[in-house]
Amino acid sequence: MLPSGATAVVKKPDEETNPVWNEVWIWKCVPPDEDNRPKWRRLYDDGVIPYQYIYTDSVEYFKHFKVKVSYSYLEVLVSDVRCQDMTYYAQRVNEMSTLPLDYYTKLAFSNICDWFPQYSKGLESSKFIKLLRQIKIFPDITKASRIGQMDIIFQKEVKGENGIVEKYVNYTGFCRLLQEVALIRFPAIPGDNDLGSVTSFDMDDRSVGSIGSKESLGSLKKGKKGKPTKKLITKPSKKDTDSKSKGADSKSKASQSEVDEYNEQAAVDPEHAAFAYRKLVQEFILNVPEWNDYVWNEAKLNAMRKEALRYCAATRIQAFVRSYLWTMKFKIASYGYLKLQAVIRKMIAKKRVWIIVKNLMEDWMFRVRYRYLHYLYYYYYHYHYIFAGLRQNLLL
Repeated sequence: MLPSGATAVVKKPDEETNPVWNEVWIWKCVPPDEDNRPKWRRLYDDGVIPYQYIYTDSVEYFKHFKVKVSYSYLEVLVSDVRCQDMTYYAQRVNEMSTLPLDYYTKLAFSNICDWFPQYSKGLESSKFIKLLRQIKIFPDITKASRIGQMDIIFQKEVKGENGIVEKYVNYTGFCRLLQEVALIRFPAIPGDNDLGSVTSFDMDDRSVGSIGSKESLGSLKKGKKGKPTKKLITKPSKKDTDSKSKGADSKSKASQSEVDEYNEQAAVDPEHAAFAYRKLVQEFILNVPEWNDYVWNEAKLNAMRKEALRYCAATRIQAFVRSYLWTMKFKIASYGYLKLQAVIRKMIAKKRVWIIVKNLMEDWMFRVRYRYLHYLYYYYYHYHYIFAGLRQNLLL
């Protein structure tokens, strides 16, 4: 089993290298701060996600090109291997990387809507907060200030075009909420343009602080070694102190302005917004135990579908080639058998014809012989009588 952050690399030897080092495994160890793999891939490489055979007794099958292949057979073909380059069959880990983010978000939205109280068209604030607590999106998600911040974002989305009776949000609103939470969880670093190098290991403390606060930016510059700020709300100015005495309405207005200011900042850098949204979905939403197994099973089904198409196509091609070859062999054998039978029939018929001809010749010879004898007998007696009469006449 590989440690976290380790990947296996096969070094292909050059022609000039020593042949002793052919096909030697070299393990490339990557520090955690430089490991850009998503969380699900790290768990898979560490062997935490087992491969389960759930279609052993299944009677279901895929059918392509009039060829059927069962789920149980394909499940064995696409089983996990340590090195994906050394297998001929599709792998579920490769299919996981092809699943779009919309698949994860739709799956999460449908499962959250099934939570009590069930409502299939949207989710309410309590379910949204429950999801954030379950995935532990923030280190301080249990604190009231962070929950209030998330509730303000939710209330803003509810009152928009994606709200339902000002209580629920639809799927589009849910995605917008995840985008806003992603930008809070993974804020942009001033002057840092390398988004690919930012990982969850050095971003645990960056979201501590209010939206757009200076303290949170200070923790961003310190990185992993920087200490998180103790206060979640920015230090108010004199104007804020005066407005704070007016009641909770002024607080909500100030927080609302901060949210608007943050949205304007996020809209400036769409690349970072997409990166943060993708990282939130892959690092947190995907790894919820309730639908994590379902996602891996779906990836395995996709691998089985891909392999079923190959298997059925190969089977049909093999059947076509075999049918063509056996048809040609049958035609050649049939032609040979017919020629052999024709020769034998010809010899048998020829023998019969010779026998018939022989009989006919004997009959003809008999007829000819009888005919000449008849003529001789006739002429003999006929001329005998004539000569006998002439003789008598002469004697008289």
